[in-house]
Amino acid sequence: MKTALSIIIAALLMFAISCKDSGTVPDPLTLQHNDLGNMLLKFDSAPEEITTVLATLSRPGHTNRTLQMSVTDSSATGSFEAVPVGSWHLKVDARDSAGVVRFSGETDVNVLPRSTSNVSLQLQPTSGRIVIVVTWGGTAQNPTLLLYYPFNGNANDESGHNHNGLVSGATLAPDRAGAQNRAYAFDGWDNHIEMPDLIPDTIASFSVSAWVYTSTITGRRIAVYTGANKGESVLQTWNSDFSFQINDGITYYEARTPAMANRFVHLVGVYERGRHLQIWLDGVLRTQTPIPFTRLYSGRSTHHSSVGSYAPLWLDWGRQNGINSWQGRIDQVRIYSRALNQTEIQSLYESGQ
Repeated sequence: MKTALSIIIAALLMFAISCKDSGTVPDPLTLQHNDLGNMLLKFDSAPEEITTVLATLSRPGHTNRTLQMSVTDSSATGSFEAVPVGSWHLKVDARDSAGVVRFSGETDVNVLPRSTSNVSLQLQPTSGRIVIVVTWGGTAQNPTLLLYYPFNGNANDESGHNHNGLVSGATLAPDRAGAQNRAYAFDGWDNHIEMPDLIPDTIASFSVSAWVYTSTITGRRIAVYTGANKGESVLQTWNSDFSFQINDGITYYEARTPAMANRFVHLVGVYERGRHLQIWLDGVLRTQTPIPFTRLYSGRSTHHSSVGSYAPLWLDWGRQNGINSWQGRIDQVRIYSRALNQTEIQSLYESGQ
């Protein structure tokens, strides 16, 4: 039986203990209180008896954040998204199938923006404790965040993967908080932001997240499209509904919820192969649709992914077939190569991320 559990947290954070310094630590006291960071928890080589890992972040004056991860094939992944900078207390419990805590560990952590840290946790079979070792200031990124467009004056990817967008016609606009040049506006005709094709047709799970504002909910308009030359999915409005849709080349599957115009809302589409398709609106699961264990549709190589439109080279064809470009604003686009959970989605919504 394996007796070591490794947890890597790729995060914007620094631990005050067991640190292996690789740069100059920013002073948390000089940071603005509204700055945010993230924590990715990745578990590898879990002992056979460990089935669940529960991580909790606590801080005076803030609501506790809890993340529960199921261990499958000796590993699990989860993350705390959009964590305000400052000192947090992190507690991790590794539990067996009966819910008994077999190993635990805790420490204080300073969450910092624009700084990535790796945190490994190892179980000590003799003491039942988890030893925490931190290497901060490295270049490691959240490997499951494939793309992140905060639209901070441009369409650059801030996931660390350099999947920058190519803007065509869309113009910078105010975001949901009224900050200038922090979102993009689309004219409903041909404005779009082309992005790389990142979702393979055999992917086990993925999530698409975005803040959207539309002046019309009639007809069909595309907010985020992942290209069919790999795996096709669409986050959109369709006949007065918000919709997250995929197809396997035979059948279209979608999760829908009533749409609303003239206000920013947070949409998340979640795909889990062989399980379900979900659509979340403002941090709440609205619809869950069962789907078979099948591949995503893989079509023409010219069906490239886009924010604000159908495949850019097929806009004329799309309009002729009732598939229109977005009319309104879009902000904070994220694509993950896994299924976000309730804690993560609510965190994105509550933080405006």
